[in-house]
Amino acid sequence: MNSNNDIEKNARSFILRRYDLVRSLIDRELVDQEPCYSKHFYGEERGYTIYYHTVRNSVIEFIMYSIDDFGSMDETTESEIVESLEYAFHNMFNLEVEEYYFNIDCTEYINQISQINESVSEEELKRLRRIQEVRNTIEFQTEVQDPCNFDDGDEYADFCIEEGLRFFYGDEGYERDDEVFQDEEEDHLRDEITNMMYKEYFDDLVEMWVQWSEHDGEC
Repeated sequence: MNSNNDIEKNARSFILRRYDLVRSLIDRELVDQEPCYSKHFYGEERGYTIYYHTVRNSVIEFIMYSIDDFGSMDETTESEIVESLEYAFHNMFNLEVEEYYFNIDCTEYINQISQINESVSEEELKRLRRIQEVRNTIEFQTEVQDPCNFDDGDEYADFCIEEGLRFFYGDEGYERDDEVFQDEEEDHLRDEITNMMYKEYFDDLVEMWVQWSEHDGEC
């Protein structure tokens, strides 16, 4: 059995071989996962735990998608690599994530939230947050799905939207890592939000696939 030192060494090497990619992912996720949101809605300490795991998981997920044979990887191998990357990420980048989170100035963010709270009810604010979360999951799918796997734009658009919704609502096999909406019924406003996402994204995603097939598509 490999020791923790062997696991960390192998995972560090794995990351260092992809350092340019990892560096760009960390720089992006530190900003995109909005530390001020976590601080405001969960409190500074609990917010950090949620923020750290969200940044780490997102970076590792993109690293995994960058592996050439990821699609054919068995579940055990995938789990072992993810676990080793989590271990290495903590040792290599934990302090960087912590410093970014606790040192960022959230004054402007808090002022904006305060202005919104003055004009929007708590239920409406939560609804807006829910919609933005769904958007994020759909847009993530457009980044990780290979257009070559779809016969046409309709299939591509439908898959990205439905996959995003499945992850957001935590359908069977799509368990969520966070607890943002754990106090609500499982399918709260699902039909309404599904219709909204199809109106907002479907045509644009079809066009995205068409543009790719005409100009960039080589499978």
